[in-house]
Amino acid sequence: ADLLLHRLGPYPRAVILVAVAASEYFISIGIRANDYEVALVAASYYMLLSTVSVVAGISVIHYMQRSHELYETLSEDSTVDGLTGLLNRRVFEAELDALRKDEPSVLILMDIDHFKRFNDTYGHPEGDRTLKVVSRKVKNIVGKDGITARNGGEEFAILLKGRSKEDALEMAERIRTTLENSRHITAGGEYVGVTVSIGIAAYPEQAASPKKLYSQADEHLYIAKKLGRNQVCCEDAHELIIAPSVDKVK
Repeated sequence: ADLLLHRLGPYPRAVILVAVAASEYFISIGIRANDYEVALVAASYYMLLSTVSVVAGISVIHYMQRSHELYETLSEDSTVDGLTGLLNRRVFEAELDALRKDEPSVLILMDIDHFKRFNDTYGHPEGDRTLKVVSRKVKNIVGKDGITARNGGEEFAILLKGRSKEDALEMAERIRTTLENSRHITAGGEYVGVTVSIGIAAYPEQAASPKKLYSQADEHLYIAKKLGRNQVCCEDAHELIIAPSVDKVK
């Protein structure tokens, strides 16, 4: 009981103290008036009403606490991707829309290569586990330097505010090589890994406005895929595409 009252806060305890004090008051009146029966009846009724008040107060406080917990949960669910814990697409697009025209920014779009084939081979539960692994590695590399989101499926996005294209290129290559050289074990005991294709677009260098960043980065991502995947593309020109092998660029 003490633990319950402590968790609920001072309000129920205050009500109980008032009830006890009032009961003692009524009893003392009865003692002075030499009418114990009336005093006891009055005290009993007051204790009954006080008990009802305490129960109602506890219920209200519990309801308020539960409502706050549900609000926090719903707020988090509305901003975070349920599988990976990264921001979801809606929140990320809001960040893009909020970019100022005087704010240099770089957008990185990333797709896991041949992810459908991966799911077909190992199953969707293993695909979900791989998405979590990739998300964790990407988030560790980006850290507080950028805003990381899962746009849906196997696509991820990273927004770097106040950074140059060169900064984004270095980060993207770190992500690509880290994933290329990483392996994790499946539920069946098999070591597997994935590669990624990445497109980069910078504002104001390559996009006429912050709102054009997504389409430009998506175009560069498409080029990276067409040239063999497992590459980082930041330009339309082939010589500016980073790939694990020079032969793939030609």
